[in-house]
Amino acid sequence: MDSTLILKARWIPLINDLLRFCYEKGWSDDIYNSIVIIAFAAQMLFLIFYRKKYGLTLWQSIVAVLVIYPASYFWMLVLAWVENGFKNWGANNIVRVYVYAPLICIAAAKLIKLPSRKIIDYVAPSMALQQVIGHSVCPFAGCCQGYACSWGIWNPGSGTRLFPNQWLECIVSVIIVWYLLRLAKQEKYAGTGRVYAMFLLIFGGTRFFLEFLRDNEKLILGVSGLALHALFMVLVGTAWLMVLYEKDKKQELKLKKH
Repeated sequence: MDSTLILKARWIPLINDLLRFCYEKGWSDDIYNSIVIIAFAAQMLFLIFYRKKYGLTLWQSIVAVLVIYPASYFWMLVLAWVENGFKNWGANNIVRVYVYAPLICIAAAKLIKLPSRKIIDYVAPSMALQQVIGHSVCPFAGCCQGYACSWGIWNPGSGTRLFPNQWLECIVSVIIVWYLLRLAKQEKYAGTGRVYAMFLLIFGGTRFFLEFLRDNEKLILGVSGLALHALFMVLVGTAWLMVLYEKDKKQELKLKKH
């Protein structure tokens, strides 16, 4: 039997039944909120185990996490508040913060007395990891959905089947996490800032195109507000990499002269 038919016949109906069951029991929001908390805990545990790669002590990693993530969440709310015309604090999406997170990392680095670029690269994979865990449960909340799709997953908000854009984003984020870990290892965890710059470029680029699969409000020419944030990430990441490239080039010329 064709694999697509197997998917339609078995897995999607089971998933849809689970989503409906949880919604009817009133568990959907509780499941979503619980996994969001688990996502934060997973990020924290990842960074605690990952800290040795960058030479951080246990307390330095804990302080970094407790500074960077609460501050990032607060800044996310502020950005959403501004975008909503100072009316409410809704539209909580961490994508808004990724461009600004390095500035928060600089403050954390000064607090724990480590080079800022090392901390910036250190947290980069965990940013993508948050997307992996967070988007896995978006179907329970009915957010981040795609357009109507006959073979899609049931959405509690619309009561219809929608394209599983959330899980596509999960898969993309898993690949990004793998790539960032591989890049950091290739750089021998030097903390140059290149890992985070690549995160901005790759995540921003993929998210920009994935936004066109989302059934959300478009601002102009089919482009959503989050797509503009993603494009901003691409521009900042590209500029960042260009600066690093020029710096490396000058360093090579200086070595050749000596």
